[in-house]
Amino acid sequence: GAARAAAELAAWGADVVIGHFASAAADAARHIYRDAGIPLLLPAATAGGLVEAGGNVFRLCDPDRRLAEALTRDLSVTHGVSTLVVACDGSLHGVALSAEIVQAAMRRGQHVERIASRVVECSVPADACVFVGQFDASVQFVQQQRAHGADTRLVLTDDAATPELGAALRGYPEPVLVYGFRPASSYPAAQDLVLEHTRRHCYTPGVYFLETYAALQIVGDYLKQDQVLPLAGALAAQEWDTVLGRVRFEGNEGGAARYGKWVLADGLLQYSQSLHTPPRGATPASIDSRTINKEQS
Repeated sequence: GAARAAAELAAWGADVVIGHFASAAADAARHIYRDAGIPLLLPAATAGGLVEAGGNVFRLCDPDRRLAEALTRDLSVTHGVSTLVVACDGSLHGVALSAEIVQAAMRRGQHVERIASRVVECSVPADACVFVGQFDASVQFVQQQRAHGADTRLVLTDDAATPELGAALRGYPEPVLVYGFRPASSYPAAQDLVLEHTRRHCYTPGVYFLETYAALQIVGDYLKQDQVLPLAGALAAQEWDTVLGRVRFEGNEGGAARYGKWVLADGLLQYSQSLHTPPRGATPASIDSRTINKEQS
């Protein structure tokens, strides 16, 4: 698995590693790289707890907490959602992100009822039902709600933000909101790369393509320098020009809350807008004492 791959790379004498893409794999491998003094650049692992200020792990994507903040803010400000149900598919990503959404909603003063199982009707009175899970589980969840006649607004997250969602849920009568990372075409600095990728492969780059490309750019730019600082020191001290724009690792986090919202309607998943999020390090809103957080099995 990931730990064995990390041990082999360390024994081989790798100078830097870009990956691992799954949070569980990154967590299993990061201590091995730390002990070997190898910087680890994460383009896609979003779970909390992977990155420590001053450590050897540097992340280009944002952690789950930031997506949770963007999602709950938009639901509140744009859609007037004050009560919501949060469910997940039981995967590591589903459990982690759903927990962050619950906490973000609580900080915003929204009433929350969390349901751990995905096999559930959104029958609890709520303005929205948020489901966090992998693509197939997300499709199944929406289909279940339709079969049960649920009329609550349905909200999906990052793994569902793909054009295949429209085909899988063709004919679903109500709009479904999907929150995730912005499409590659929305980055001004990436336009030439996106066009070339589309020309060669006949489709636009998917999620985390730009983060991975940016990691390669950063390492390449470092190799062109005089290398007065070791790579980990340079990563922490400098700003880097990338297809994502200017990247600076603050506390080893280099993400800039690059999130967007899609709307599924009439069998088509259409990109709606980029989302505003507070700057990194902003103080979260105080928790409303009326907020309810129930854990059910």
